[in-house]
Amino acid sequence: MTTENADTIRHGMMDLSFEYSREHKHIGRCLIINNEHFNGQSRRFGTEVDGNTLRMTFRMLGFSVRMEKDLCAADMRRVLQEESVEDHSKMSCFVCVLLSHGDQGLLMGADGAYISIQSLASTLTSHHCHSLQGKPKLFFIQVRMDRWMDG
Repeated sequence: MTTENADTIRHGMMDLSFEYSREHKHIGRCLIINNEHFNGQSRRFGTEVDGNTLRMTFRMLGFSVRMEKDLCAADMRRVLQEESVEDHSKMSCFVCVLLSHGDQGLLMGADGAYISIQSLASTLTSHHCHSLQGKPKLFFIQVRMDRWMDG
């Protein structure tokens, strides 16, 4: 680390020489997948309030919001694949919020099946989604891990 970089970090300043473009008409798209009810698993109490608060917050920030509820593992992947073929060229970024049960690196669908977070995120790479190439793709994940709650 150079002295200049160390000084920048120490003084809390940021190098803003590189910024993502925010010149698009729309800030971006926010997809919220909120799983509350599960086959054979406990319900995620409070997640409806979380989902509605997130939807309202992202709308106030200028995002177009799509909310999906109680999706099975295959449908979570399908919804992200649908987003990957959408035209995001007039947007500055993409946000995905995932609220569900899960385990390390895994999300549980409403059907009780698991899907890896990596496989969901990979649907939005530039290889699969050209209109998001070079744009931030933000994932916020809130997972309740029951096995840690028991012990």
